[in-house]
Amino acid sequence: MVRSYLFLVLLFSSFGFGQQWTITEVGQLPEQVTNNPVCEGWQGDTLYIYTFGGIDNSLSETGIHLRSYRYNTISGSVESIPDMPDTLGKLGVAANRIGDIIYVTGGYHVLSNGSEITSDKVHRFNTQTNSWMSDAPAIPVATDDHVQAVWKDSLLYLVTGWKNTANIQHCQIFDPANNQWLSGTSVPNSHDYKSFGASGTIIGDTIYYFGGTSSWDFNPQNKLRMGIINPNDPTDVSWSISTPDATIFGYRMAATQVNGQGHWIGGSSLSYNFDGIDYNGSGIVAPSDRDLYLQSGTTWWYSDTYDTIPMDQRGIGNATDSVKYLIGGMFDGQNVSDKIYKLEYTGNSILNTLEQVSSKIEIYPNPSSGIFRISGLEETDQIQLLNLQGKVLVKNIKANEINLTAFESGTYLAQVLSEGKHQTFKIIKQ
Repeated sequence: MVRSYLFLVLLFSSFGFGQQWTITEVGQLPEQVTNNPVCEGWQGDTLYIYTFGGIDNSLSETGIHLRSYRYNTISGSVESIPDMPDTLGKLGVAANRIGDIIYVTGGYHVLSNGSEITSDKVHRFNTQTNSWMSDAPAIPVATDDHVQAVWKDSLLYLVTGWKNTANIQHCQIFDPANNQWLSGTSVPNSHDYKSFGASGTIIGDTIYYFGGTSSWDFNPQNKLRMGIINPNDPTDVSWSISTPDATIFGYRMAATQVNGQGHWIGGSSLSYNFDGIDYNGSGIVAPSDRDLYLQSGTTWWYSDTYDTIPMDQRGIGNATDSVKYLIGGMFDGQNVSDKIYKLEYTGNSILNTLEQVSSKIEIYPNPSSGIFRISGLEETDQIQLLNLQGKVLVKNIKANEINLTAFESGTYLAQVLSEGKHQTFKIIKQ
Protein backbone atom coordinates (compact mmCIF):
# COMPACT_ATOMS: atom_id res chain seq x y z
CA MET A 1 0.00 0.00 0.00
CA VAL A 2 1.28 3.45 -0.90
CA ARG A 3 1.10 5.83 2.03
CA SER A 4 0.68 9.57 1.57
CA TYR A 5 2.92 11.95 3.50
CA LEU A 6 1.84 15.08 1.65
CA PHE A 7 0.84 16.88 4.83
CA LEU A 8 3.71 15.73 7.01
CA VAL A 9 6.43 17.97 8.34
CA LEU A 10 9.10 17.25 10.90
CA LEU A 11 10.95 19.68 13.10
CA PHE A 12 13.89 18.70 15.25
CA SER A 13 13.82 21.65 17.62
CA SER A 14 10.94 23.97 18.41
CA PHE A 15 7.99 24.15 16.07
CA GLY A 16 8.24 27.93 15.91
CA PHE A 17 5.54 28.66 18.48
CA GLY A 18 5.89 31.82 20.56
CA GLN A 19 7.02 35.27 19.58
CA GLN A 20 9.57 35.37 16.79
CA TRP A 21 9.55 39.15 16.37
CA THR A 22 10.98 41.75 18.71
CA ILE A 23 8.78 44.83 18.26
CA THR A 24 10.14 48.21 19.36
CA GLU A 25 8.61 51.67 19.12
CA VAL A 26 11.29 53.81 17.45
CA GLY A 27 9.54 57.03 16.50
CA GLN A 28 6.35 59.02 16.09
CA LEU A 29 4.72 60.87 13.22
CA PRO A 30 3.60 64.47 13.68
CA GLU A 31 0.02 63.21 13.43
CA GLN A 32 -2.04 60.06 13.77
CA VAL A 33 -2.73 58.24 10.51
CA THR A 34 -4.17 54.95 9.34
CA ASN A 35 -5.01 53.19 6.07
CA ASN A 36 -1.70 54.60 4.82
CA PRO A 37 0.60 52.83 2.35
CA VAL A 38 4.09 52.19 3.75
CA CYS A 39 7.26 51.42 1.80
CA GLU A 40 11.03 51.53 2.18
CA GLY A 41 13.54 53.44 0.06
CA TRP A 42 17.14 54.61 0.11
CA GLN A 43 18.68 58.03 -0.42
CA GLY A 44 22.36 57.36 -0.77
CA ASP A 45 23.28 55.03 2.07
CA THR A 46 20.40 56.07 4.32
CA LEU A 47 17.30 53.90 4.59
CA TYR A 48 14.00 55.73 4.93
CA ILE A 49 10.52 54.38 5.60
CA TYR A 50 7.80 56.27 3.74
CA THR A 51 4.10 56.77 4.39
CA PHE A 52 1.73 58.37 1.89
CA GLY A 53 -1.68 59.87 2.68
CA GLY A 54 -4.35 58.00 4.65
CA ILE A 55 -6.93 59.16 7.14
CA ASP A 56 -6.45 61.06 10.41
CA ASN A 57 -7.93 60.35 13.83
CA SER A 58 -11.30 61.83 12.87
CA LEU A 59 -11.95 58.64 10.85
CA SER A 60 -14.31 60.67 8.66
CA GLU A 61 -14.17 61.51 4.98
CA THR A 62 -13.00 65.03 5.85
CA GLY A 63 -9.90 63.52 7.46
CA ILE A 64 -8.70 61.71 4.33
CA HIS A 65 -5.58 63.47 3.09
CA LEU A 66 -2.47 63.43 0.89
CA ARG A 67 0.16 64.33 3.51
CA SER A 68 3.29 62.22 3.38
CA TYR A 69 6.32 61.61 5.60
CA ARG A 70 9.57 59.71 5.77
CA TYR A 71 11.35 58.20 8.77
CA ASN A 72 15.16 58.21 8.89
CA THR A 73 16.18 54.81 10.27
CA ILE A 74 19.63 56.09 11.24
CA SER A 75 18.80 59.35 13.02
CA GLY A 76 15.28 58.40 14.08
CA SER A 77 13.91 61.70 12.77
CA VAL A 78 10.68 62.18 10.83
CA GLU A 79 10.19 64.82 8.18
CA SER A 80 7.40 65.88 5.85
CA ILE A 81 7.83 65.18 2.16
CA PRO A 82 5.72 66.62 -0.67
CA ASP A 83 2.07 65.60 -0.63
CA MET A 84 0.86 62.92 -3.00
CA PRO A 85 0.18 64.69 -6.31
CA ASP A 86 -3.59 64.28 -6.50
CA THR A 87 -6.55 66.61 -6.15
CA LEU A 88 -8.36 64.80 -3.32
CA GLY A 89 -7.23 62.70 -0.38
CA LYS A 90 -7.53 58.97 -0.89
CA LEU A 91 -7.55 55.63 0.92
CA GLY A 92 -6.88 52.05 -0.17
CA VAL A 93 -3.62 53.08 -1.87
CA ALA A 94 -0.69 50.67 -2.33
CA ALA A 95 3.03 51.44 -2.54
CA ASN A 96 5.99 49.33 -3.66
CA ARG A 97 9.55 50.14 -4.69
CA ILE A 98 11.45 49.05 -7.78
CA GLY A 99 14.97 50.47 -7.74
CA ASP A 100 14.90 54.10 -6.64
CA ILE A 101 11.25 54.64 -7.55
CA ILE A 102 8.27 54.01 -5.27
CA TYR A 103 5.07 53.34 -7.21
CA VAL A 104 2.03 54.64 -5.31
CA THR A 105 -1.02 53.25 -7.05
CA GLY A 106 -4.80 53.34 -7.07
CA GLY A 107 -6.89 54.13 -4.03
CA TYR A 108 -10.26 55.81 -3.69
CA HIS A 109 -11.64 59.26 -2.97
CA VAL A 110 -14.63 59.63 -0.63
CA LEU A 111 -16.92 62.50 -1.60
CA SER A 112 -18.95 64.60 0.83
CA ASN A 113 -22.10 62.60 0.02
CA GLY A 114 -20.30 59.36 0.97
CA SER A 115 -19.91 58.03 -2.57
CA GLU A 116 -16.53 56.69 -3.69
CA ILE A 117 -14.46 57.17 -6.82
CA THR A 118 -11.64 54.72 -7.50
CA SER A 119 -8.38 56.20 -8.76
CA ASP A 120 -6.46 54.98 -11.81
CA LYS A 121 -3.35 57.03 -11.00
CA VAL A 122 0.20 55.78 -10.57
CA HIS A 123 2.32 58.32 -8.72
CA ARG A 124 6.08 57.88 -8.85
CA PHE A 125 8.29 59.02 -5.99
CA ASN A 126 12.04 59.28 -6.57
CA THR A 127 13.86 58.40 -3.33
CA GLN A 128 17.15 59.91 -4.57
CA THR A 129 15.71 63.36 -5.28
CA ASN A 130 13.05 63.13 -2.56
CA SER A 131 10.45 64.36 -5.01
CA TRP A 132 7.54 63.26 -7.13
CA MET A 133 8.08 62.51 -10.81
CA SER A 134 5.38 62.72 -13.44
CA ASP A 135 2.74 60.02 -13.10
CA ALA A 136 3.20 56.72 -14.90
CA PRO A 137 0.53 55.66 -17.42
CA ALA A 138 -2.85 55.23 -15.76
CA ILE A 139 -3.93 51.82 -14.50
CA PRO A 140 -6.06 50.26 -17.28
CA VAL A 141 -8.78 49.26 -14.78
CA ALA A 142 -8.84 51.56 -11.77
CA THR A 143 -8.52 49.71 -8.47
CA ASP A 144 -8.30 50.33 -4.74
CA ASP A 145 -7.66 48.26 -1.62
CA HIS A 146 -5.94 45.83 -3.98
CA VAL A 147 -3.12 43.32 -3.59
CA GLN A 148 0.21 44.64 -4.82
CA ALA A 149 3.65 43.01 -4.97
CA VAL A 150 6.90 43.08 -6.96
CA TRP A 151 8.27 40.18 -9.03
CA LYS A 152 12.05 39.87 -9.44
CA ASP A 153 12.59 43.61 -8.84
CA SER A 154 11.21 44.27 -12.30
CA LEU A 155 7.42 44.01 -12.57
CA LEU A 156 4.65 45.39 -10.37
CA TYR A 157 1.58 43.14 -9.98
CA LEU A 158 -1.81 44.61 -9.04
CA VAL A 159 -4.29 41.83 -8.29
CA THR A 160 -8.07 42.12 -7.80
CA GLY A 161 -9.33 44.98 -5.58
CA TRP A 162 -12.38 47.23 -5.72
CA LYS A 163 -13.62 49.65 -8.38
CA ASN A 164 -16.33 52.15 -7.42
CA THR A 165 -19.12 49.67 -6.60
CA ALA A 166 -17.78 46.11 -6.86
CA ASN A 167 -14.73 43.84 -6.83
CA ILE A 168 -12.68 43.32 -9.97
CA GLN A 169 -10.88 40.15 -11.03
CA HIS A 170 -8.04 41.71 -13.01
CA CYS A 171 -4.34 40.98 -12.73
CA GLN A 172 -2.62 44.12 -14.01
CA ILE A 173 1.14 44.27 -14.44
CA PHE A 174 3.21 47.42 -14.76
CA ASP A 175 6.54 47.16 -16.58
CA PRO A 176 8.69 50.18 -15.53
CA ALA A 177 11.47 49.39 -17.99
CA ASN A 178 9.07 49.93 -20.90
CA ASN A 179 6.67 52.26 -19.08
CA GLN A 180 3.69 50.16 -20.04
CA TRP A 181 0.91 48.01 -18.64
CA LEU A 182 0.53 44.31 -19.33
CA SER A 183 -2.58 42.22 -18.85
CA GLY A 184 -2.03 39.17 -16.68
CA THR A 185 -4.28 36.18 -16.28
CA SER A 186 -7.28 37.34 -14.28
CA VAL A 187 -8.22 35.56 -11.09
CA PRO A 188 -11.30 33.32 -11.52
CA ASN A 189 -14.62 35.14 -11.50
CA SER A 190 -15.44 33.93 -8.00
CA HIS A 191 -16.13 35.76 -4.76
CA ASP A 192 -13.51 33.54 -3.12
CA TYR A 193 -10.80 35.02 -5.38
CA LYS A 194 -12.12 38.54 -5.88
CA SER A 195 -11.28 40.61 -2.86
CA PHE A 196 -10.52 43.99 -1.39
CA GLY A 197 -8.56 44.51 1.80
CA ALA A 198 -6.50 41.39 1.11
CA SER A 199 -2.70 41.57 1.06
CA GLY A 200 0.03 39.52 -0.49
CA THR A 201 3.62 38.93 -1.41
CA ILE A 202 5.54 37.22 -4.20
CA ILE A 203 7.93 34.44 -3.18
CA GLY A 204 10.00 33.14 -6.06
CA ASP A 205 7.53 32.84 -8.92
CA THR A 206 4.40 32.52 -6.78
CA ILE A 207 1.96 35.23 -5.74
CA TYR A 208 0.34 34.57 -2.37
CA TYR A 209 -2.56 36.68 -1.17
CA PHE A 210 -4.80 36.13 1.82
CA GLY A 211 -7.92 37.46 3.48
CA GLY A 212 -9.91 40.53 2.54
CA THR A 213 -13.62 40.72 1.82
CA SER A 214 -15.85 40.84 -1.24
CA SER A 215 -18.98 42.57 -2.46
CA TRP A 216 -20.83 39.26 -2.14
CA ASP A 217 -21.49 39.66 1.58
CA PHE A 218 -18.69 41.90 2.97
CA ASN A 219 -17.77 39.15 5.42
CA PRO A 220 -14.06 38.50 6.12
CA GLN A 221 -12.36 35.89 3.96
CA ASN A 222 -10.26 32.89 5.03
CA LYS A 223 -8.91 31.97 1.58
CA LEU A 224 -5.28 31.75 0.56
CA ARG A 225 -4.90 32.29 -3.18
CA MET A 226 -1.78 31.36 -5.11
CA GLY A 227 -0.74 32.44 -8.57
CA ILE A 228 2.22 30.72 -10.22
CA ILE A 229 3.94 33.12 -12.62
CA ASN A 230 5.37 31.63 -15.81
CA PRO A 231 8.93 33.06 -15.85
CA ASN A 232 8.99 32.76 -19.65
CA ASP A 233 5.78 34.78 -19.92
CA PRO A 234 5.08 36.76 -16.72
CA THR A 235 1.55 37.58 -17.90
CA ASP A 236 0.70 33.88 -17.67
CA VAL A 237 -0.44 33.19 -14.10
CA SER A 238 -1.94 29.88 -12.93
CA TRP A 239 -4.33 30.48 -10.04
CA SER A 240 -5.33 28.11 -7.25
CA ILE A 241 -6.98 28.45 -3.85
CA SER A 242 -6.97 26.80 -0.44
CA THR A 243 -8.42 27.26 3.03
CA PRO A 244 -5.51 26.74 5.44
CA ASP A 245 -7.83 26.99 8.43
CA ALA A 246 -11.55 27.70 8.17
CA THR A 247 -11.44 29.58 11.49
CA ILE A 248 -8.67 32.04 10.54
CA PHE A 249 -9.65 35.23 8.70
CA GLY A 250 -7.67 38.33 7.84
CA TYR A 251 -8.26 41.91 6.71
CA ARG A 252 -5.81 44.75 5.95
CA MET A 253 -2.69 42.98 7.14
CA ALA A 254 0.90 43.87 6.29
CA ALA A 255 2.25 41.13 4.01
CA THR A 256 5.97 40.44 3.79
CA GLN A 257 8.43 37.55 3.81
CA VAL A 258 11.38 36.28 5.86
CA ASN A 259 13.75 33.63 4.51
CA GLY A 260 11.28 32.73 1.78
CA GLN A 261 8.48 32.40 4.30
CA GLY A 262 5.31 34.50 3.84
CA HIS A 263 4.12 36.57 6.81
CA TRP A 264 0.85 38.46 7.35
CA ILE A 265 1.39 40.85 10.25
CA GLY A 266 -1.27 42.70 12.21
CA GLY A 267 -4.61 43.44 10.62
CA SER A 268 -7.90 42.17 11.97
CA SER A 269 -10.07 39.06 11.78
CA LEU A 270 -13.16 41.05 10.79
CA SER A 271 -13.81 43.32 7.81
CA TYR A 272 -14.77 46.95 8.35
CA ASN A 273 -15.24 50.35 6.73
CA PHE A 274 -12.61 53.08 6.91
CA ASP A 275 -13.99 54.21 10.29
CA GLY A 276 -13.13 50.88 11.94
CA ILE A 277 -16.78 49.79 12.22
CA ASP A 278 -17.66 46.26 11.08
CA TYR A 279 -19.44 46.21 7.73
CA ASN A 280 -22.30 44.31 9.38
CA GLY A 281 -22.82 47.22 11.77
CA SER A 282 -22.07 45.16 14.86
CA GLY A 283 -19.54 47.61 16.26
CA ILE A 284 -15.88 48.56 16.50
CA VAL A 285 -13.39 46.01 15.17
CA ALA A 286 -10.35 45.04 17.24
CA PRO A 287 -6.85 44.16 15.96
CA SER A 288 -5.87 40.50 15.71
CA ASP A 289 -2.44 41.18 17.31
CA ARG A 290 -0.84 38.29 15.43
CA ASP A 291 1.66 37.18 12.84
CA LEU A 292 0.40 34.50 10.46
CA TYR A 293 3.08 32.76 8.46
CA LEU A 294 3.47 30.07 5.84
CA GLN A 295 6.19 27.48 5.64
CA SER A 296 7.73 27.57 2.16
CA GLY A 297 5.96 25.09 -0.11
CA THR A 298 3.00 24.59 2.25
CA THR A 299 -0.50 26.00 2.58
CA TRP A 300 -1.16 25.86 6.32
CA TRP A 301 -0.86 28.52 8.98
CA TYR A 302 1.51 29.00 11.86
CA SER A 303 0.52 31.82 14.20
CA ASP A 304 2.18 33.90 16.92
CA THR A 305 0.36 36.45 19.06
CA TYR A 306 1.67 39.75 20.42
CA ASP A 307 0.51 42.33 22.92
CA THR A 308 -0.12 45.05 20.37
CA ILE A 309 0.16 45.23 16.59
CA PRO A 310 -1.94 47.87 14.80
CA MET A 311 -4.53 46.85 12.23
CA ASP A 312 -5.58 48.73 9.08
CA GLN A 313 -2.21 48.19 7.40
CA ARG A 314 -1.61 49.07 3.73
CA GLY A 315 2.05 48.06 3.55
CA ILE A 316 5.30 47.49 5.39
CA GLY A 317 8.82 48.84 5.15
CA ASN A 318 11.25 46.07 4.24
CA ALA A 319 14.62 47.18 5.59
CA THR A 320 16.20 43.74 5.28
CA ASP A 321 14.98 40.18 5.11
CA SER A 322 14.65 40.15 8.91
CA VAL A 323 13.99 43.82 9.79
CA LYS A 324 10.67 45.49 8.97
CA TYR A 325 8.87 48.72 9.87
CA LEU A 326 5.22 49.61 10.46
CA ILE A 327 3.93 53.19 10.51
CA GLY A 328 0.52 54.26 11.76
CA GLY A 329 -2.52 52.01 11.69
CA MET A 330 -5.32 51.56 14.17
CA PHE A 331 -5.48 50.06 17.67
CA ASP A 332 -8.50 48.81 19.58
CA GLY A 333 -11.31 51.30 20.16
CA GLN A 334 -10.74 53.19 16.87
CA ASN A 335 -7.49 54.54 18.32
CA VAL A 336 -5.49 55.82 15.34
CA SER A 337 -1.73 55.46 15.74
CA ASP A 338 1.10 57.92 15.24
CA LYS A 339 3.70 55.29 16.17
CA ILE A 340 6.57 53.84 14.16
CA TYR A 341 7.57 50.29 15.01
CA LYS A 342 10.68 48.34 14.17
CA LEU A 343 10.17 44.58 13.86
CA GLU A 344 13.25 42.39 14.17
CA TYR A 345 12.97 38.70 13.41
CA THR A 346 14.70 36.92 16.27
CA GLY A 347 13.36 33.39 15.92
CA ASN A 348 14.88 30.67 13.83
CA SER A 349 12.97 30.38 10.61
CA ILE A 350 11.00 27.16 10.38
CA LEU A 351 12.57 26.80 6.98
CA ASN A 352 15.95 26.49 8.66
CA THR A 353 14.85 23.96 11.30
CA LEU A 354 13.56 21.31 8.92
CA GLU A 355 15.18 17.91 9.04
CA GLN A 356 14.67 14.85 6.91
CA VAL A 357 11.74 12.78 8.18
CA SER A 358 13.09 9.87 10.18
CA SER A 359 12.60 6.60 8.35
CA LYS A 360 11.70 4.85 11.61
CA ILE A 361 8.55 6.87 12.42
CA GLU A 362 5.48 6.78 10.20
CA ILE A 363 1.99 8.14 10.86
CA TYR A 364 -0.68 6.79 8.54
CA PRO A 365 -3.17 7.01 6.94
CA ASN A 366 -2.87 10.77 6.61
CA PRO A 367 -5.44 12.27 6.07
CA SER A 368 -7.66 9.97 8.17
CA SER A 369 -11.27 9.85 9.31
CA GLY A 370 -10.05 9.69 12.90
CA ILE A 371 -7.59 6.87 13.64
CA PHE A 372 -3.90 7.42 12.86
CA ARG A 373 -1.47 4.51 13.20
CA ILE A 374 2.11 5.08 14.35
CA SER A 375 5.03 2.82 13.59
CA GLY A 376 8.69 3.05 14.52
CA LEU A 377 8.30 4.45 18.04
CA GLU A 378 10.92 3.71 20.68
CA GLU A 379 9.78 2.52 24.11
CA THR A 380 10.68 5.85 25.70
CA ASP A 381 9.00 8.01 23.04
CA GLN A 382 5.93 9.99 24.04
CA ILE A 383 3.40 11.82 21.88
CA GLN A 384 1.29 14.87 22.52
CA LEU A 385 -1.46 16.38 20.38
CA LEU A 386 -1.57 20.13 19.68
CA ASN A 387 -3.66 22.51 17.65
CA LEU A 388 -2.12 24.84 15.07
CA GLN A 389 -1.74 27.61 17.65
CA GLY A 390 0.53 25.36 19.75
CA LYS A 391 -1.97 24.56 22.52
CA VAL A 392 -1.51 21.06 23.90
CA LEU A 393 -4.80 19.15 23.63
CA VAL A 394 -3.70 15.70 24.84
CA LYS A 395 -0.49 14.83 26.72
CA ASN A 396 1.48 11.60 27.16
CA ILE A 397 0.00 9.48 24.39
CA LYS A 398 1.90 6.19 24.65
CA ALA A 399 -0.17 3.95 22.40
CA ASN A 400 0.71 3.24 18.76
CA GLU A 401 -2.27 5.17 17.49
CA ILE A 402 -3.81 8.62 17.77
CA ASN A 403 -7.60 8.64 18.07
CA LEU A 404 -9.21 11.86 16.82
CA THR A 405 -12.74 10.49 16.44
CA ALA A 406 -13.96 12.82 19.19
CA PHE A 407 -12.30 15.87 17.62
CA GLU A 408 -13.63 18.17 14.91
CA SER A 409 -12.36 17.80 11.36
CA GLY A 410 -9.27 19.87 10.70
CA THR A 411 -5.51 20.02 10.99
CA TYR A 412 -3.63 18.97 14.14
CA LEU A 413 -0.03 18.45 15.21
CA ALA A 414 1.31 15.18 16.60
CA GLN A 415 4.54 15.93 18.43
CA VAL A 416 6.88 13.04 19.18
CA LEU A 417 9.10 13.72 22.21
CA SER A 418 12.30 11.77 21.89
CA GLU A 419 15.63 12.38 23.63
CA GLY A 420 15.06 16.11 23.93
CA LYS A 421 13.96 16.54 20.32
CA HIS A 422 10.50 17.60 19.17
CA GLN A 423 9.51 15.78 16.00
CA THR A 424 6.23 17.31 14.86
CA PHE A 425 3.92 15.78 12.28
CA LYS A 426 1.00 17.59 10.71
CA ILE A 427 -2.05 15.31 10.56
CA ILE A 428 -5.41 15.95 8.90
CA LYS A 429 -8.69 14.63 10.24
CA GLN A 430 -11.25 14.53 7.45
